[in-house]
Amino acid sequence: MHITEELAYPIIEKLKTIVHYNINIMNESGVIVASTDSTRINQVHEGALYVLKQKSSLIIFENDLDKYHGSKEGINLPIEFMGEIIGVVGVTGSPWNWISL
Repeated sequence: MHITEELAYPIIEKLKTIVHYNINIMNESGVIVASTDSTRINQVHEGALYVLKQKSSLIIFENDLDKYHGSKEGINLPIEFMGEIIGVVGVTGSPWNWISL
C-alpha cells in the first residue's frame, strides 16, 4: 500500500481535531504528502527517512535540527499496514510541550 495525498488528508482532518499541533504525513520516500501546514507539502523530511529506515519512532529536539534536514521539532511515528512500514506521521512542536500525549 502507498500513502497518497488522497488517503492522507482525511487522516489529517481527523487528527487535527484531537491534536492541536501541526501534523504531517510522509510517504514511503519520506516526502510530505499531507500537512496542516501547506508550505511543507512535497518536501523531503529526513526525520521520516530515519523512521522508515530504523523502523522506530523519532523525537527531534531543537538541538537535533541540523541532523534532519526538512524537519522541525516534534515526534515522528511509523505508520504500519499489514506488517510493513508504509509511511510516517509527524507532530510538530516542542516535545516538552506534549510529551504526555
